[in-house]
Amino acid sequence: MRLGLLQDPAVIERQIAKELAEAEAKRKKSQIPTVKTEAQMKADESAAAREKREISEKAKGANKSVRIRPLSESKAIETGANFISETFLFLVAGGLIIFENFRSRRKESNRREGVADRIEALEAENATLKTHLVHLDKVISSLESKQGKSLPEPQPTPKDLIKPLKPDANKSSKDQPGAEDKSKNSASS
Repeated sequence: MRLGLLQDPAVIERQIAKELAEAEAKRKKSQIPTVKTEAQMKADESAAAREKREISEKAKGANKSVRIRPLSESKAIETGANFISETFLFLVAGGLIIFENFRSRRKESNRREGVADRIEALEAENATLKTHLVHLDKVISSLESKQGKSLPEPQPTPKDLIKPLKPDANKSSKDQPGAEDKSKNSASS
């Protein structure tokens, strides 16, 4: 819709009058008060008439009502169907994005809750094992005090017998097996 349709004709006429007055004032200001020849007077009058005509044509062009071509029924149905189908597609796509975002957030929070639950269970189990260990230490010390001698040292567990596969970083290369062979080979070369 053109903005010319929303304008008031009275406002347009006032604007035309204002522009004419400004043009006339500008023309009078630029003139030097001297006597003009007849040719100069005709040229000034024709220029003023041309300015008035241009301004009024400009205003008439803005004041014309625009004829809007009617839309055929088939074109209207096609446009409406396209709008509805595109709206449906965008709504479905937006819904899927929101659903997937919600689902991934829920999955992550469930995973975090599961990890937190497992940590709590392990901490509780660790605490009960510590209390059992303290209780067993008390039982052992009470048995030792009753018998008056200490019990034999416990046998090492299989976990203690297994050596780590990677050497410790704080050990020097001399402590590692095979390091002596390498140093001997390099010295003999």
